[in-house]
Amino acid sequence: SNNKYGILFTSGDNVTFTQNVMEKNFCGMVIIFSSNTMSRHNTFTKNFLGFDITNSNDVQIKQNNFFQNIFSGFFKDYDYNEEKMTFAENFWSRPHIFPYPILGRIGFLRFILQFDDDPSDHPY
Repeated sequence: SNNKYGILFTSGDNVTFTQNVMEKNFCGMVIIFSSNTMSRHNTFTKNFLGFDITNSNDVQIKQNNFFQNIFSGFFKDYDYNEEKMTFAENFWSRPHIFPYPILGRIGFLRFILQFDDDPSDHPY
């Protein structure tokens, strides 16, 4: 699609994104100031950044495919706790034996890793 964003979702609640293909964007999916949001069974291909989550609660990134993105994803928050985001059973370009790390930032200078503890060994 060669756009800045494949999906830009801001200030919303209770939404599920499913069966979308985000390809050749700067960022495949952006979620900002939202809660109870799920991305499931989507495909992110050849984006600079697969997803970007900012200041959102109860976001689930589950059972998606990530292929050939420069960076799979990033999250940033000023009031972070682990329950705010769940990464589970995604396929990250190739099979992974160990948990897959996702980089995030808290505030301006503190970086943190969160993990997809059970990455898929096959695409969906």
